[in-house]
Formats: sequence, C-alpha cells, structure tokens
Amino acid sequence: MSADGLLVGGGYHSHSPAQLVRYRNSVDASGTGGALQHIVDALDRDGFAVEGEKLKTVPRGFPPDHPRAELLKHKSLSAGMDLGQPAWAATPEAIGEIGALWDRLRPLVDWVGRHAAP
Repeated sequence: MSADGLLVGGGYHSHSPAQLVRYRNSVDASGTGGALQHIVDALDRDGFAVEGEKLKTVPRGFPPDHPRAELLKHKSLSAGMDLGQPAWAATPEAIGEIGALWDRLRPLVDWVGRHAAP
C-alpha cells in the first residue's frame, strides 16, 4: 500500500548462487518446469504482471530453444497486480479481496519455496 494505491504480489526477489542453480535446474526438469510454466501462464491470464530480473539470453548450459527458455532467463521471479485505489480498499471487504489475490499467488510462492529456497 502506498500513496499511489495497492499492489499485491509474491514470488522471489533475491537469490544466492545456489538458489539460482536450484531454480534453473527445476525449470529445466519437465515435471517441475512444466508446473511452473502452468502457474505463470495462469497468473498472466488472471491479470498479474509476471516480472523479475532477467538475462537477455538463455543461460549457458541450456539450449536456446528450450521449451521454458523465458523462465530460464529469470534471476528472480514474481507476479503482481497493481490495483490502484479500489473502492473496497478501506472497507472490511478488503480482507477477502486481498486474500483471494494471495490465494491466486500461492502456487507461485509455494513452487519457489519448494524448488529455489535455501
């Protein structure tokens, strides 16, 4: 919450070299990487901006035509929705509205916690 309004987001914003290796290996693996692609695609469809610090090219050791090349480029990965100043922000409904958005972000946060955390 800021003077500009409400932003709801989640993901991972900082990393150690070991975390980045775990993240990329998990993105590379078909099961875990496919699951992350599904999560990111769903968030994008739901109106979340999927962002993060990215390389310009696929990191060394991975083919440039990798099916999840865009995810491999990420050094950090988050999703957020800038809501501005919704009418419900100062009402009791805010708890439910924000909670519902966090529930939509939970798969991303859980994936990162499972596959890229220390």
